[in-house]
Amino acid sequence: MKVTLVIFAVGLLLAACSRTPDDMEIRQKIQGVWTPDFNSDFTWKIEADGRFTKLYKNGGTNGWTEDGNWSVTNRLLVFTMTNRDWPNYIVPNEFYHIVQVDDGEINFVSGDTGGKARKNHD
Repeated sequence: MKVTLVIFAVGLLLAACSRTPDDMEIRQKIQGVWTPDFNSDFTWKIEADGRFTKLYKNGGTNGWTEDGNWSVTNRLLVFTMTNRDWPNYIVPNEFYHIVQVDDGEINFVSGDTGGKARKNHD
């Protein structure tokens, strides 16, 4: 009987860990400062109020250079730029399909490629 309960508990745990997150879970866990693996030259600062900023750490500028709004619908994270340091440059929206998120890592698909972002713990 105990073996059956242990197997059942492990099965539930594995099912919970492998499930796709819903929008509310993503919104709660995505808040913080993240560095995407495809470009460690910048970080995303995602705030609870639906605002975000993109900080370029190296290169031509230093400081928060793009600001905007973020939203999640059907596991699709959208960054919409509303303010940036380059006055005559139109920054397109960025789209990331969230596959998995936890307190330290986001797994996503953007276009035809997958990626990850890791949470910064300063």
